[in-house]
Amino acid sequence: MKTAPVTLSAPASRPMSEYAALLIAAATVVLFLSAWFTA
Repeated sequence: MKTAPVTLSAPASRPMSEYAALLIAAATVVLFLSAWFTA
């Protein structure tokens, strides 16, 4: 994993694939939390 501060200071230069991965991860976390709280 790259921990370069350049990617953190310039999030607009990230590729669309990384945005898609972040969206999928966020959706998974939201679904998991919603299912956990409603259980």
